[in-house]
Amino acid sequence: MSFRVLLVDDDKNIHDLLNLSLSNLFDYKKQKSLKKNLKSMLDETQNDSEIHDFQVLSVFQAHEAIDLLEKKEMFDLIILDVVMPPGESGVSVLKYMKEKNIKIKTVLSTAYFSNDKTEIENIVKDLAKVLLLDKPYSLSKFTNTVKYMLDYDYQGEKEIGLSLN
Repeated sequence: MSFRVLLVDDDKNIHDLLNLSLSNLFDYKKQKSLKKNLKSMLDETQNDSEIHDFQVLSVFQAHEAIDLLEKKEMFDLIILDVVMPPGESGVSVLKYMKEKNIKIKTVLSTAYFSNDKTEIENIVKDLAKVLLLDKPYSLSKFTNTVKYMLDYDYQGEKEIGLSLN
């Protein structure tokens, strides 16, 4: 199985950090799966373990994310900053998704949620699962949230983003 993640944030440092976190998450699981498969081959038993691959596409502004969605690019998860000066906000992406009935799980990431809370809650009620991560957040909270949203190696960790719908 493979996963495609769209990361939308105006901060390059966030891109670097979250890409590294996702790489570590998926590489660790891949190594674990490969070891399990090797052991199965040596034991001559069947093993249905899948190796999960992932691709992260990074863009820095809302209009770039909308362009990709207009081109019918498929993603399993969108990680979306809400405030991205100087252009459109992440709310524009949410509105576009609602208008076009695009059902992609989304993690909203922001330090400024209180200003847009009512508007965002009204938009996301008709979308696929949406969780909120308040900045700053820990890398463990980020990876737990991604695992939960992708239903990938999620072990019931309690530290995940707040559900908005």
